[in-house]
Amino acid sequence: MGSSELLTARLPERTVQFWDGGGEFVTIAGPSGQGDAVQRVKKIVLWSLLAFFVYAIVKSPSQAADIARNIWDIIAQGFSAVSSFFDALLNKK
Repeated sequence: MGSSELLTARLPERTVQFWDGGGEFVTIAGPSGQGDAVQRVKKIVLWSLLAFFVYAIVKSPSQAADIARNIWDIIAQGFSAVSSFFDALLNKK
């Protein structure tokens, strides 16, 4: 077998290909059914989170608004701190 010959091994639900000495970069795909299951789980988790947020907003809108306001304040303070840091960094001589 030459150094640039492509080898292919057939495994259950997976094909693995590699160069036998050519030093090529190889990407190995996972089993075909695993990606679909992961996507389904992600979709279920995201829909569950969305349903929880809608329930929380409907159940107590004032508390949900306070939480959203506090989160926004934390984000704004973070950007302000980063901005102040770079201003101080650039103004130093």
